[in-house]
Amino acid sequence: MARRMDEVKVGVLVMGVGSILIITVFMMMNYNPFQASSDEYRINLKYAGGLEKDSVVRVGGIKRGKILSVRLAPSGTAAVEIVIRLRKGTPVRADSVARLATLSALSENYIEISPGRQDSPLLQPGQTIPSEETPEFSALLRKISVLSEDARKLMADLDRDVNQITQGANTLLGNLNEATGPENRKTIKATLESAHAMMSSANDLINRTSPRIEAVAANLQAATEKLPALTQRFDEVTAKANSLLEHIDGTVTENRPQLKKDLEALESTLTEARKVMVDIAAVLEANRNDIDTMLENFRRSSENLRELTDTIKQQPYSLIRIKAKPDRQVPK
Repeated sequence: MARRMDEVKVGVLVMGVGSILIITVFMMMNYNPFQASSDEYRINLKYAGGLEKDSVVRVGGIKRGKILSVRLAPSGTAAVEIVIRLRKGTPVRADSVARLATLSALSENYIEISPGRQDSPLLQPGQTIPSEETPEFSALLRKISVLSEDARKLMADLDRDVNQITQGANTLLGNLNEATGPENRKTIKATLESAHAMMSSANDLINRTSPRIEAVAANLQAATEKLPALTQRFDEVTAKANSLLEHIDGTVTENRPQLKKDLEALESTLTEARKVMVDIAAVLEANRNDIDTMLENFRRSSENLRELTDTIKQQPYSLIRIKAKPDRQVPK
């Protein structure tokens, strides 16, 4: 009985050692009989970024497989060919994109595959997944270095421009201080007083001539008011004359009294028109001196304003300086 127990123990030990040996062989062969079935795909990249066999492959951020092999591509535009293995049923679509990614700044790189759209067709196992290159860290550093150099030049240019603007502002403040000095203030005050006096004179002239102008305008208005009545009478007479001429052959004898009345009315109308014209001429003659005086005053005012304008255009410094600056001499 004891010998049988020893045989059982030896058999169990042999079976255990055999099981361990078989598991070890399977592990060395990278075969796991308990692992679910998987699909293989290919990815072409120009930069592997330290990827190695058994590196993680994620789909939409979820771990779904690993890398089987990383090697230099025998042909094609890509430099590296990567073979990956994904769990069976992992949706890899035609618009899915594989790229090199990392979870943090200190973690290792892995392959990240975007899920793609739901209406996009699925890729068959063995096909190549579209890829997208990830910028290298060294390239990013070079770009940052170039941006830093450009920023340094921009700061230098900005500093120079600020200095120029500051100098211009200082010059402007100096000119303003010089322009607003006591002497220039006196000159400006005298100029403003002269302009005020000129404007006062112009206002007085306008106030003096306003009654005369209003009288002339009233006379002209009265004469103008008589013109419509005169025109109406002329129209009436013309209408009657036309009617008379149209029927003159048959009605000369019968309408002689009426014709006489019309001629008398026409003569009366012409007499009134002559009186109105005489009145207008008398009004214009009576106010001719006032009109001539008013026009002469306006002409003098216009001449004074023109001379002041020419003086300001030719000597603008006269508004803020008593004396003009001496002309610059040519260097010898």
